[in-house]
Amino acid sequence: MNGVDLDLRPKSFAVLRHLASNAGRLISKQDLHAAVWGNVAVSDDSLVQCIRELRLKLRDDDHRIIKTVTRRGYRLDAEPIPPSDDHEPHNAPRRASTWRVAARLAALPRWLLVAGVSLTVFAVLAVVPSIANGMWHPLAELASWLAPQDHGIVPN
Repeated sequence: MNGVDLDLRPKSFAVLRHLASNAGRLISKQDLHAAVWGNVAVSDDSLVQCIRELRLKLRDDDHRIIKTVTRRGYRLDAEPIPPSDDHEPHNAPRRASTWRVAARLAALPRWLLVAGVSLTVFAVLAVVPSIANGMWHPLAELASWLAPQDHGIVPN
């Protein structure tokens, strides 16, 4: 709500999510039960408690946000705002966010991440002048073996 985090129980959050995805439309109690609890049998009181919690957290004492349609269901009377990818104000310049990069990296297989990081470290260490110009180092040996200068494929 206006950038403020709400601490909700999971079922209350599921009710809010279902109402928000159908904002402005009447959602029957049966549809809410099916969407939130599935095939688990619960009383109508479970749904009423979730709605009560949502109204309390949203400070909707006069029922302007979540409207009750007697004996039919509920309607979220709010205009949904599309989620922002980078959680910045709308007038701020857009830039690549760190969490998007981290999420993409986390989606890669672990072996690919390890191989990529290892190759990057190897490439950086192989071109550092103190390593590349004669200071003995296992990575320098491996680099000269992988990219021989004039002594063929097999190292001396």
